[in-house]
Amino acid sequence: MTEPDAALQLGPLAINGTVLTTWGVMAGFTVLALLLRLPAHGALARLHNALEAVVLAIESAIGEVLPAASVRRSCRSSPRCGCSCWSPIWSV
Repeated sequence: MTEPDAALQLGPLAINGTVLTTWGVMAGFTVLALLLRLPAHGALARLHNALEAVVLAIESAIGEVLPAASVRRSCRSSPRCGCSCWSPIWSV
């Protein structure tokens, strides 16, 4: 098996296209997450609601596969509220 060609060379460090693509996807998700934190109005509010529906559908699909104890319960309040409905998977 041969090494893929380096897409970027930083001194002795060769970075291939797969790593650059991964960094690009991570940067895109970071920008999207920061934009979604902004207050939504008009068309952006509809997009925000649609994305939230997608996330809830994904959580529901995961919940159908995993045991009930490993699924985080959805809470509309802040994770720091201290209520029992919000708990990370590792603390259940």
